[in-house]
Amino acid sequence: MAGQSWAAIRKNDQYRVTAVREVPLFATLASLAVLLLAVTGMWYREGR
Repeated sequence: MAGQSWAAIRKNDQYRVTAVREVPLFATLASLAVLLLAVTGMWYREGR
């Protein structure tokens, strides 16, 4: 399915799942909180 200046993908409902990855949400949020505290601390110290 293609033309001179376009291309299309035909939907045929065929797919293959090759991997499933699960990431714990708490670790990500805790890391974000630590990073935010570190940046805030540096900003506070720089302003003094």
